[in-house]
Amino acid sequence: MSPFEMATGKSVITPMALMLDEVLVAVDRECGNFLRDWQSKLRQAKEALIKSKETMVRIANQNRTEAPDYQVGDLVLVNAKNIIFPRNFTPKFNHRYYGPYRIRHPFNQVTYQLDLPPEIHIHNSFHVSLLKRFRPDTRFGRQLILKDNSNQFIVKWRGRPLKKATWVSKNNIPPTAQALIKAYETTHPSTSQARIP
Repeated sequence: MSPFEMATGKSVITPMALMLDEVLVAVDRECGNFLRDWQSKLRQAKEALIKSKETMVRIANQNRTEAPDYQVGDLVLVNAKNIIFPRNFTPKFNHRYYGPYRIRHPFNQVTYQLDLPPEIHIHNSFHVSLLKRFRPDTRFGRQLILKDNSNQFIVKWRGRPLKKATWVSKNNIPPTAQALIKAYETTHPSTSQARIP
């Protein structure tokens, strides 16, 4: 008995042994067993992969929501995580979303082209996961402008006492309240031109 036979339990197949018919029959039998075993393991591996894929799809779809359907002209906010800012900006002090920007064109259900101002030098196509529907702040809907200081207005907020009125810069008043500013300026033409200390 050779050391190979002792270690593996199989006899060594030499070129001379291949010429004998009895060795060929034994080799065929071993090859058949090997192929059957290999095909069985391959089938089990494929079944395990299919089962794993189905499990991953099921788990991923549990937390997945439908992509919102935006129309041309809708106002959206853009996530700032992919926007590069100058070096003097501290990321934690930046806003999470910028906008609102109007949707110009939908490429498909998940990609939209926005109408960005020319001073923003970024690509204007965004995936739906980076967009958020703009909802105007309704708190500005019923405010009373008491007096103005050229670029600032003192604003009495809805549901708050008069002593909680605050000065708000004209640039910080949202578009939903611009009608109130115009109404104030038309009713108070002389005070809107003069500075009030």
